[in-house]
Amino acid sequence: MPNGNLDTWLHNKFLSSSSKYLSLSQRAIIATGIANALAYLHNDCERQIVHCGLKPKNILLDDDMNAYLGDFGIASLIGHSSLATSTGLKGTIGHIAPEYAQSGKASISGDVYSFGIVLLEMLIGKKTDRPYV
Repeated sequence: MPNGNLDTWLHNKFLSSSSKYLSLSQRAIIATGIANALAYLHNDCERQIVHCGLKPKNILLDDDMNAYLGDFGIASLIGHSSLATSTGLKGTIGHIAPEYAQSGKASISGDVYSFGIVLLEMLIGKKTDRPYV
């Protein structure tokens, strides 16, 4: 994608801040794009898809700063009769839902949790996948 991924816009300290700055309105548009993509995966596909890897590095940005989800390597297909499927613990520390550690089951709720963590990163500008000291 022409504008790379969201992570480079939020956390790249080596570039000048003026070249990689997101305004509040751009952040809101990106957040809306992510929410729309998740709504499509969770509600509009023939079988629900749980991304399982939602994080800023997997959110790609086009020329107009529209957000697209990428890296479906650990995504899970969910059948109509079940909202969870066994996957084992998959995802990035700091972005996976705590209940994944106990149940080991992917769910759309886990993607919503990860989306909340991405929103937090977009607002505070700090990574959540490493401990703070």
